[in-house]
Amino acid sequence: VAAVSSSAMMHHCSRCVFTLAVKQLRLHDSDAVALHLHSLSGPIIEHCQHVAFAPNDLHWPEVPELLQQASLGVKAEASA
Repeated sequence: VAAVSSSAMMHHCSRCVFTLAVKQLRLHDSDAVALHLHSLSGPIIEHCQHVAFAPNDLHWPEVPELLQQASLGVKAEASA
């Protein structure tokens, strides 16, 4: 998911990998989930097991514009 201008609510995810940019993430009743996440607030995780986090790793020229349009800020380029 490139950019969500509000909250993302996810239930009953199993053995999934998500790359997303959101204002807030809510994850419930899920297991074995990897999240490549850009969020304006801390995620809300309830009744979940084996959740891993990494920075959002979307890379294409339009990403900064999409984040700005969704009021999610502009993602900084990773330093070498």
